[in-house]
Amino acid sequence: MRHPPARLLLAATAALVAACSAHAQTPSGQWQGLALDVRADAPPETYPVRIRVEGEDVRVDYPTLACGGRLDRLGAIGDVVEYRERLTYGLDKCLDGGRVALRPQGGKLLWYWTGEETSEPDVAASAVLGRAPTS
Repeated sequence: MRHPPARLLLAATAALVAACSAHAQTPSGQWQGLALDVRADAPPETYPVRIRVEGEDVRVDYPTLACGGRLDRLGAIGDVVEYRERLTYGLDKCLDGGRVALRPQGGKLLWYWTGEETSEPDVAASAVLGRAPTS
């Protein structure tokens, strides 16, 4: 039995992953929760996180930190969608360019932030977000 060339298997796998990730989408609506921020050089800190999802337009707000901006989609693996955070205000108060992963689970939205590719790559934060009340 002949085995397909490795290049063909790699291309088929890449196509399958791309097809699966093209369908992963963060649930629309407004989400909020309390983040836990962990740093090696400071005690853990908590702060509110708000996410607004309208199709491909995803916005983030950290009200007590006075910063926020948009999330630019990088890709998806399964039901986890990854974003690059681009702050549009409060750049002097928060790290810009962090990596965010969002994953829906059981009516909640799991939020994970890492300082990868920022000036503080070891910083990480996570939260379980619930639907924000509508006014």
